[in-house]
Amino acid sequence: MNKKKLFKTIMITLLIFIGLTWVIKTGTYSDAGVFSEGSFAPFGIANLFLVPLQSFQTFSQYGIYLLVVGGFYGILKKTGAYDKIVSKCAGYNKTTFMVVTVILFALLSSVLGIAMGLFVLVPFFKDVLETMGYDKKNAMLATIGAIFVGLIGSTLSFEVNGYINYFYKVGYNELIIYKVILLVILTLLLIVYIKKSNKNFDSKKLEVKGNVKTIPALIIAILTVLLGFVGMYSWYHAHNIAIFDDLHTAITDIKIGNFSILSNIIGQNTSALGRWSELDFSALLLISSLIISWIYGLKTKEIYEGFVDGAKELLPMAIFVSLSFVLFMPLYTSSNMQSIFYTIFNKIIGLADKVSIVPMTLLSSIGTIFYGQFIYLASDLSIPLAKAYTDSYPLMTLIMQTIYGLTSFLAPTSMLLLGGLAYFDINYKDWMKHIFKFLLIALGILIVTFLIIGWAS
Repeated sequence: MNKKKLFKTIMITLLIFIGLTWVIKTGTYSDAGVFSEGSFAPFGIANLFLVPLQSFQTFSQYGIYLLVVGGFYGILKKTGAYDKIVSKCAGYNKTTFMVVTVILFALLSSVLGIAMGLFVLVPFFKDVLETMGYDKKNAMLATIGAIFVGLIGSTLSFEVNGYINYFYKVGYNELIIYKVILLVILTLLLIVYIKKSNKNFDSKKLEVKGNVKTIPALIIAILTVLLGFVGMYSWYHAHNIAIFDDLHTAITDIKIGNFSILSNIIGQNTSALGRWSELDFSALLLISSLIISWIYGLKTKEIYEGFVDGAKELLPMAIFVSLSFVLFMPLYTSSNMQSIFYTIFNKIIGLADKVSIVPMTLLSSIGTIFYGQFIYLASDLSIPLAKAYTDSYPLMTLIMQTIYGLTSFLAPTSMLLLGGLAYFDINYKDWMKHIFKFLLIALGILIVTFLIIGWAS
């Protein structure tokens, strides 16, 4: 039932957007940052069906990755070691484990970014938290919510700070003190919020069958996750670290005559660490799944059943993550780059001659809803903002970064939010009721921070 309501939320969002195309003219920006108003380009009813299909087709790689993550966990569960690990972790102090969970996800998100890559950890922590008695809304807050907090206080993440540096020439160290302070304050706020809202614990008890060894599964899972994180973090583009590129080149250059030994054995299309996508991580998870199956002596039928059962569990999330780009698709497929997005942005930018907290906050929040991912928001705003706010880039980009993370908690086009709601089986309306106080307090903290920075500069 919750998934039907979630799909309805997506379709209502798309209907609202289609309605806007009938009343707002399109626009575009020249390379010099000059806005030109276009004409009306209304979307027809057919787009209500076409756009979701285009979204699913174009961004299905995220869905494939999630299905593989589900399959990986499904095989882990077949070994019997997984339930034993979860049961043992659930025996720790409830508050301590929740605090560690929130800090871990927030810190990894702030430093590494790779928000979708971090999801590989979510099923495990979800299972432990829910076994301890945390309700599903707070379990989602402690994991995916903590990832959003990490985005707000992003420090070294290439997916946020790297794109800010690329498009706006704002260094990683600009306003770093404020970013760290925000990360710490909002992480503590999230911990307190979860603790106060989850007073009644209904703990579960897992039945652990047999005397299964957990160490092999634990070691392989940890090594897989660490290697995946190393592979997905953009070392070269973020910090000009080329060691993994050089190593990859050295390996592929080993030849006997004209025969490239390792590249032919491993595969010629493999990417260097630091340049991995979700699909590369998926391949690693598949390899690890087979190794775990071999070590624990799983039969072919058990491997198949485990993988399929795990993939089915994440299938709704895979679908909703792929559908999260329904508002971005019209711009993505536009041939003339004219869009109502630019018209709305131009109106907001015109609210103030200099950087103003309110216009920039509106710009960032609306842009997050339209674009879903930070790279597209930062890219498409770079030209108009270069003309409007050049002298205040550090503050402007901090507002963009923090409001992007905050809006991700509620945007009906947020990839992780939609996927998380589907995976945790939470109604969008219930989620909003649960988090609105946290969001109001967090917004207040952000605005005060913006005012302090503006006053100090």
